[in-house]
Amino acid sequence: ADPDPYVPAPGENPWRDSTSLQVKSAAALERIKRNAFMQSPDELHAAKPIKGVKLPKSILFALLADWDYVTVQKKNYRLPQDPSVLEILTQYETSIDKTYHEELAAGDRERFSASLREYFSSLCRSSLLYDDKERKQYDRMAKDELYFSSVDFYGGEHLFRLLAKLPELLSDMPESTVKEFQWAHSDFVRFCERNLATLVEDGGVFLRDA
Repeated sequence: ADPDPYVPAPGENPWRDSTSLQVKSAAALERIKRNAFMQSPDELHAAKPIKGVKLPKSILFALLADWDYVTVQKKNYRLPQDPSVLEILTQYETSIDKTYHEELAAGDRERFSASLREYFSSLCRSSLLYDDKERKQYDRMAKDELYFSSVDFYGGEHLFRLLAKLPELLSDMPESTVKEFQWAHSDFVRFCERNLATLVEDGGVFLRDA
């Protein structure tokens, strides 16, 4: 069979020059549906989100490169990742930078960070992994007594998968709490974008190309 022109060869990055972020073949999409619980990043991007909650292009580029690395190139990340999700969230909580969103009150960063840790730990295996290969790797790591939770051995790529999925997960959030969530989400996303070069591989490239 002829190769699918929209499934990139290993090492290629078709997302860099894509403005719509919709470069995806039916064959690749079908593989995701068969082999993963989580939707592809551009499906999540196209899904109806909570109003006012969105990810910048730089993080979308990171998500698409992550998807390509795992589902097309068939590779797994070497675990534990550095920095880990826990380290990223701790850095966010303790950052000496001025809060990125002026509406946040004292303690909001800590509360949002704690929520992300809880969501990540609870949803990681069922909703944040792309295929059985990743889930088997998760099972091996979870048995290691060195790690208390998945936040201890996954890193920025998997944390961004959670950020992409939050609008879907929280679509039934009570209207009274939507605004507070929007502020906290925006604050954390700005922190991630500012520090992207240190959070994921090629983060500096994604910032430059966004």
